[in-house]
Amino acid sequence: MIVICLSSISLAAEDPVHENSRRNLILNYLDYAFTGVFTVELLL
Repeated sequence: MIVICLSSISLAAEDPVHENSRRNLILNYLDYAFTGVFTVELLL
């Protein structure tokens, strides 16, 4: 449940105006990590 909340917060923190900002780059990598966690959860 915590990972879902963190994923939602990271999606809400994205900046649509400055797509190539450092913050969006970090959030993009976090999105890949969350996708990996959710995939592992699905496979269990």
